Amino acid sequence: MLGFIDKTIKALFGNKHEKDVKLLLPLVEQIKVEYAKLKDISNDALRAKTTEFKTRIADYVSEYDKQIAALREQAAGTADVEEKDRLFNEVDKLIKEKDTHLETALMEVLPEAFAVVKETARRFTEVGSLTVTANEIDRNIAAKHKHVTIEGDQATYANRWLAAGTEVVWNMVHYDVQLIGGIVLHQGKSLRWRQVRERPWWRHCRPTSMHWQDKACISLRLTITYLLEIASGMRHFSISWA
Repeated sequence: MLGFIDKTIKALFGNKHEKDVKLLLPLVEQIKVEYAKLKDISNDALRAKTTEFKTRIADYVSEYDKQIAALREQAAGTADVEEKDRLFNEVDKLIKEKDTHLETALMEVLPEAFAVVKETARRFTEVGSLTVTANEIDRNIAAKHKHVTIEGDQATYANRWLAAGTEVVWNMVHYDVQLIGGIVLHQGKSLRWRQVRERPWWRHCRPTSMHWQDKACISLRLTITYLLEIASGMRHFSISWA
């Protein structure tokens, strides 16, 4: 009887999983809009998006950084213990406000950042490699890993590499459900993943609980890493909320 009632309620109102997914679908649509804009830009321009995102996020909280730096300077210049304590309390308050402000900034950048990852996945899948103007980081990676080669001022990244002795091939573009999983991780929610082969696998990631000082974008980095692993075939899961 209780089972029948539960099914009836779910049929009428939907379950929590369905409601959560519906709330995230507008973000998925935004990602698709941004993704469509990236098709014709160069690989260098695509890679430069990361620097653009970092700059925009830093600018978003720059006033907080100035105020925090000024208060710390004042605290360092006073011998009054009570005044120093008051100033540090003000710093702590501003840092919390900055963290909240950063959450907003990251959510604004998220559709574009996810679109960049998806477009990169598409190029790797369709072309098999990506060639960009070589920088110091590219040269350092090429010195250690065979899937990156340097020729003149060009660096080429192959879409296959070794991970723990096993060859990994990047051969897919992210589905909507995988983008949703990335968004949920970014929001710091606890997830239960059900692998296609029915082997349960749990992952709890709470990036939003981390301290943001000098770590802007860390949440997006974690999420983008997750998306990269999916694209390379390391993860292929359906999603349900715990």
